[in-house]
Amino acid sequence: DTELNNSAFNETQDKLKNLLGQIEKPADKDNASLLSLNAVVGEPEKMQIEIADLITPPEDWMKNFSSADEAEIQKMAMSIYKYGLLHEITVWQQNDNNFMILGGMTRIAAFKYLYQVTDNEKWLKIPARVYKADQIDEIDAKRIFIVSNTDARQMSTKNIAFAYYNLIKLEKQRAFYGSKIYSRDAAAKQADVSPATFSIYLKLNELYPPF
Repeated sequence: DTELNNSAFNETQDKLKNLLGQIEKPADKDNASLLSLNAVVGEPEKMQIEIADLITPPEDWMKNFSSADEAEIQKMAMSIYKYGLLHEITVWQQNDNNFMILGGMTRIAAFKYLYQVTDNEKWLKIPARVYKADQIDEIDAKRIFIVSNTDARQMSTKNIAFAYYNLIKLEKQRAFYGSKIYSRDAAAKQADVSPATFSIYLKLNELYPPF
């Protein structure tokens, strides 16, 4: 039995080493869109957050934002295990001291996975950029959620168009940079794309009846 257990352990270790060997260090580049938002709402505070204190955003915010599959979560987990967490998650502190997730769903899932496979309690906390409860409101929180989760490299054209459509709806609901900036240009700046590119995605909404 001991020999069998050792054999299984060694086999697992070999698989882990092989998987780690395939993981390349991700580009050290954060979401530039947050910089323009932070210039208005202020910089978030960096903290260590208990995974148990995190709550998900409202369901209607999650529409058209797909979750990572198991393979993607494992790949992220191995990258974090090998290189560490390059960028903190983004959260909004609530009045009950829970923290609403605005960016970093896959990173959180990766930390949970690492705790499951290692049983190491260090994975029960995660570095986070925290917007305080009175620093932003629900409209700004949704803006931050959209720009934090919109990735043209991974999202379908339809979902990007829907995200930009929601950004301009929020801009028309309340101007982010003030009334002197054209709403399309302001929303494009938040999305970190050119106004022309933003306009093209907005026009695509007319092609999708569900929108």
